Amino acid sequence: MVETILKHDDPAVVLEHMVHIVGETLALDRALIYDVSLRDDQAVGLCEWLNPAIEVSATKATYPLSLFRAAAETVLRTRAPHVSHESAPSPELVKDGADRLLHGDMAIKSLYWHPFAFRDDGLYLLAFNQVQDERRFDAMEVAFVERVASYVSLALQKIHLIDERRRAEQAVLDTQKLESVGLLAGGIAHDFNNLLVGVVGAADVALASLDAESPTRPIVERILHSGRLAADLAAQLLVYAGRAPSRIERIDVAALAGEMIALLRVSMWKEVELLLDAVDPGERTLFRQIGRAEPETEQTREQRLADGSSGVMKRANTSPRSSAQPLAVADARHASSSFGRRR
Repeated sequence: MVETILKHDDPAVVLEHMVHIVGETLALDRALIYDVSLRDDQAVGLCEWLNPAIEVSATKATYPLSLFRAAAETVLRTRAPHVSHESAPSPELVKDGADRLLHGDMAIKSLYWHPFAFRDDGLYLLAFNQVQDERRFDAMEVAFVERVASYVSLALQKIHLIDERRRAEQAVLDTQKLESVGLLAGGIAHDFNNLLVGVVGAADVALASLDAESPTRPIVERILHSGRLAADLAAQLLVYAGRAPSRIERIDVAALAGEMIALLRVSMWKEVELLLDAVDPGERTLFRQIGRAEPETEQTREQRLADGSSGVMKRANTSPRSSAQPLAVADARHASSSFGRRR
């Protein structure tokens, strides 16, 4: 038994070895180990040993604790073995009516329940079933069971501590991975931002040298705008990496959608037309990126709770038009799809 405890860190292996040792040493008819869970209100059969010298059926299964409520509560309270015989069933089993199931239907002449490895939500139960004749266990046999149960309890505690250590080590590794990702993102964002300085600066110089009517001017303006968007993305990566302070701002959804349409048109078929139906600037939905842009009043707090989100704020909409308008997509076959419509 000690060798098994030292060699294995799998509870199933340790418990299986325990039930075999006890069953063979005491020449039992049947021995089982149950995991008694108070949270799940059931006893789950984990392993079973059957005496190969006699004909005995397997009974390992999952049983609701309601079948043995009084007996289970007594074992939990006293932390002592529970014994019952066909000729003298225990009062707790009689109270639950479980004596008819165990001593009658299952034909158990004598049963012995030994609790061990107590925990907050339950315990393990070593159960002996004698099906041929009634049997009273003497003091030496009981002491032997107690000694084995104490060894197994220590083994289970050791396994639990090993699992806790593994989980703690994995948590540290996960934290280190996140830190590495943050450092990598910060380094890439910093280098990318340096490259964008040259791109945006050159676009600024080129734009300043062009006439207002120059056909090249819209192209350069688009380059400059895209470069600034890329710079904003790099700034967000720096914030994620903890190398820059976060910035609080409001986002105009209609303006953002208008910018996206220009990018979408480049990658869509010529037969597809994108239409943006936006409301007046004073009625647009505004999003606050992080934190609060202004002190929150009782009125805005009630409105935010009514909206169901701490990150969305809507201005009062007195217009019959909705504050969230759809992006309509229509093709040559007159099919259309819209998103975000609210009435």
